[in-house]
Amino acid sequence: EVLVVDEVLAVGGLVFQKKCLARMDEVAKSGRTVLFVSHNMHTIRSLTTRGVVLDQGQIIYDGSPNIAIDHYINSHKDDDLVFTAPEKADTASVVRVAIHSSNGNNIQSFGEPMEIEFEIHHPMPIPNAAFSFQICNLSSQPVMHVLTLDSELAMLREAGRTRLICRMAKMRLYLGQYYLRVDFGASEPRRIFETPENICRFEVINSGPPREFYWYPDSAAYVEDTEWRIEK
Repeated sequence: EVLVVDEVLAVGGLVFQKKCLARMDEVAKSGRTVLFVSHNMHTIRSLTTRGVVLDQGQIIYDGSPNIAIDHYINSHKDDDLVFTAPEKADTASVVRVAIHSSNGNNIQSFGEPMEIEFEIHHPMPIPNAAFSFQICNLSSQPVMHVLTLDSELAMLREAGRTRLICRMAKMRLYLGQYYLRVDFGASEPRRIFETPENICRFEVINSGPPREFYWYPDSAAYVEDTEWRIEK
């Protein structure tokens, strides 16, 4: 009588995900219970009518999905401006992540350059290394994804400590607060070393002149640089 769906939207393509969502909706409308397990806050917010938050196997909240999401974010976020972690003797790991924002203290002006620095400890060479990060909003919804591969940028081919720096010439995220989620692994053989998440909170602000009818909360995730022309 209970359909358990565990992180099913984390795999498969768009068509597969649409089929899953349709099936869950069909089962729920038939009167059966659907237990949807996910770390995608946006999907939880749009699909569920009740939220349960678990921490170390214990229920810490049971009730409104929106409040459940707030509990989850507040219980897992790291408000430190710089993420640090101890080295691991037997495996590669991310030991430091820092945001170099335009205004300092993780405050970033819209449209200005921004750099993110990642320091990796790897006591052995990492063949075919793959490193990526997502920028997520306060609902843990990814709004930006950046990836680099060893085939594109030779990295981690010798044991030691490596610093990777990603520069964005114009940070065009919409105004608001964000977190980083890091994925560090290798493509061949496929493996994941670490996935630090909810780290290095930062805020995008507008330092330019105010613009009428534009900056509203949750109006967008990203603003493209465009050109206008008039034709008569």
